[in-house]
Amino acid sequence: MARNDIKKAVITAAMPLFARFGFKKTSVDELARAAHVAKATLYAHFENKEAIFAEVVRAEGQRVFAAMDAAVAQAASHEERLRGFFTGFVDAIEASELIQHTSSEVLIELLPLAHDVDKELEEAGHERLRRLVKDGVDAGAFMVDDIDDTVRALDLALFSMHLTMLDRDPQRVRRDLPALLQLLLRGLRASAPAED
Repeated sequence: MARNDIKKAVITAAMPLFARFGFKKTSVDELARAAHVAKATLYAHFENKEAIFAEVVRAEGQRVFAAMDAAVAQAASHEERLRGFFTGFVDAIEASELIQHTSSEVLIELLPLAHDVDKELEEAGHERLRRLVKDGVDAGAFMVDDIDDTVRALDLALFSMHLTMLDRDPQRVRRDLPALLQLLLRGLRASAPAED
């Protein structure tokens, strides 16, 4: 098996184990057995169990981004692209084996372990969102006072959706997403504010 194939096999085998048993209860022996590789082979590709888990989180993040990017690519208008970004995120999180098949106790254990990778993924998502907003502003489709402030607010909305989905309530997110997107895209103001 080629080096990348071994890494991919370990990551693929590790995801359901971490989701079901958590980090502490998943042994390196179990990871090697599930991936059909020797323990020494596993250590030749990963420094330790933490490195395996980091790659599992990174792979899951890339899967989420691929779903979001596909939804954005299918959209014709800037508004539809932003909608696609959010709905692609919800679809991908809802389909995530790592997130949806993990107990709350295991999630509490796993989240701090993924801090560095999570930060990396958060920054990549922020940049994707910033590009969408900037492209919309440049095209005259969006009007914002400050792109970076707007993107931070949109990031906060995504984070809130993510937390709600981690709380096992994806139906709530699906129900409320159209209203949230309407608010984000249209705002609350009925007309331009009167000048003082």
